[in-house]
Amino acid sequence: MSRLLVLGDIHGAARAVEQVFERANFDPSSDRLIFLGDICDGWSETPRAIDLIDAIPNKIIIIGNHDEWFKEWIDYDVCVPEWWNQGGKSTIQAYDPHIENFMLARRESHVVPEHHNEFFAEAALYHVEDNMAFTHGGFGSYQADIPPGAGYSWDRMMWMAAQTENILDFDRIFIGHTPTESQEPVKRHNVWNLDQGVGWNGKLTIMDAYTEEYWQSDLVTNLYPSECGR
Repeated sequence: MSRLLVLGDIHGAARAVEQVFERANFDPSSDRLIFLGDICDGWSETPRAIDLIDAIPNKIIIIGNHDEWFKEWIDYDVCVPEWWNQGGKSTIQAYDPHIENFMLARRESHVVPEHHNEFFAEAALYHVEDNMAFTHGGFGSYQADIPPGAGYSWDRMMWMAAQTENILDFDRIFIGHTPTESQEPVKRHNVWNLDQGVGWNGKLTIMDAYTEEYWQSDLVTNLYPSECGR
């Protein structure tokens, strides 16, 4: 029987991806996967994490704010200091370890496979099906219908508002972006937050969208003991 699984922020932790797939008995031949964004930045294996997700035939990719930074670097040769200091350094150096300063992260230094660029070019801002919604951060002006052009990748207001009310008329909404204080997924009204701080020292979460059963990786600091993450 096929499932619809939802995967939280990865932040370059490919080992955590492999672990949750194993623990959830993920079957790429039948299960579907929705990835909530932020595959990049933090741990050293962003390229391998992209390859792991890209190999899944039945997937929907939501773009996160860190993925947007990465795509700006690929497309426009833009590497802002904020990105470099918030995990972008590990992503860039995973492709070219000789880059030691964000000022040197020029387009001519890119060693990014074209299919990695295409991976993000095809990503969506949000996905809706069966009265469930999936996005990275939120819907911006969430009191109305989903507005075109809202800051889906950056919004945190929806997660704050979910403390006191259901958001829109969805049965469930799944987001990442804002690390929870707990290392377990947290539900506020109809909103599930699946960002358990894997970019720092937390765990990666994968959840069955219908049953709300979930599986988690080990602490990512134990999977990458010689690294410091974001």
